[in-house]
Amino acid sequence: MATKRQRRRRRRLILLAIVLAFIFIPERTVDEVTEAPVNLVEEALQEAPVSSEIVSEYEKAKKEQDSLAGTAANTGSTSTKQKAQKSSSSPSQQYAGSSENKYYTKDRNGLYDFAGFVLDAANLLTTAQYNELTAFLNNLDDTTGVQIAVLTVPSLNGVALEEFSIRHAEKWQLGQKGVDNGALLVASMEEHALRIETGYGTEGALTDAKCSRIIRNILVPQFRDGKYGEGIIEAVKNMAGIITEDESLVSKSVLSESSSSSSSSEDDYDTFYIILGAIIILIILGGILSNIGSGGGSSYSGGSYHSSGHSYSGGGHSYSGGGGHFGGGGSSGHW
Repeated sequence: MATKRQRRRRRRLILLAIVLAFIFIPERTVDEVTEAPVNLVEEALQEAPVSSEIVSEYEKAKKEQDSLAGTAANTGSTSTKQKAQKSSSSPSQQYAGSSENKYYTKDRNGLYDFAGFVLDAANLLTTAQYNELTAFLNNLDDTTGVQIAVLTVPSLNGVALEEFSIRHAEKWQLGQKGVDNGALLVASMEEHALRIETGYGTEGALTDAKCSRIIRNILVPQFRDGKYGEGIIEAVKNMAGIITEDESLVSKSVLSESSSSSSSSEDDYDTFYIILGAIIILIILGGILSNIGSGGGSSYSGGSYHSSGHSYSGGGHSYSGGGGHFGGGGSSGHW
C-alpha cells in the first residue's frame, strides 16, 4: 500500500501533467476542455498541499486558456456575421458602381432593334445627356419630319463599319417615305470608328464633305478627350442644322470651312450640269433621227414600288417613319 508521501507525490505529478497540458496545447477551444479535469485539479489543490509555483503556473495556464477561448468565440461570431452579410447582399448592391443601365435587343442577323432615336449600347452618355439628346431628336422629328438616329456599340464584331451602318439604316428606314430625310450616326468603341450615314433626301444638304468635317472637327477631338456625350450631341445638332438650314445649330468650325469652299463647289456643279445637259440633248436628237429613219415607235410601261414600314412609340413620342431609304452616302473616320 502506498504511503501518504507517495500519494502526495502522485497527485503532484498528475497536477503537473495537467498544467503542462494547458501550457503546451493552448490552441484547444473551450469546448474541448471539459470541466472534469478542472474539478480534479481543484480537489487536488484542496486535499494536498502543493508548492506555490505549481499553483501559480496552474492559475496562469487557466487564464491563458480562458483568453484563447474568448478570442475564438469572438472570431467565430465575426466570421458568421460577415458570411451572413455577403450572402444577403443582392447583385445590384454588389455592382452598385456599374453604369450599365440600358439594354437593347437584336434580331437573328445581329442587328439592333429600333428602340428610339438614341441607342446607346456602348453606354457613352450620361442620363442627362441621353435625355437631352432624345428630347432634341424627338422634337426635330415632330417639327420638321427629319429623323436622325444615334447608335453607339462596344464593337462591330468583325463587320466593316460601312456595312454595319448601312444595314442598320436600311433596317430602321429612318426618314419619311418618299422624302428619305433620315440620317444615322454610328460610333464603335473597340475599333475607334465613327460614321455618318445619310438618306437619299438628306445627302444633298448633308454632303459627304460636310459629314467628313463634322467627324474631323467635332467628333474626333471630343472623343480623343473622352468627352463622348458632348461630341455626339454637338455632332447631331450640326447634322440637324445643316439639313434644316438652321445655322444657329452649326458650329463655327463646320460653318467657316463650308463657306470657304462653297464658291468652288458651285463652279463645279455648274460645269457638271452643262456637260450633263449637252449629253441629254445629244441622246434626244439621236432618238428622234432614229425614229424618223425607221418609222417605228416605242412604248414603256412603268411599275410601282411599295415599302412597308414600322412604328415605335415611347417616351410620349411616336415614331411614324419607316419609309426612308439610304444609298450609302456619308463619311467615316477614326479617333
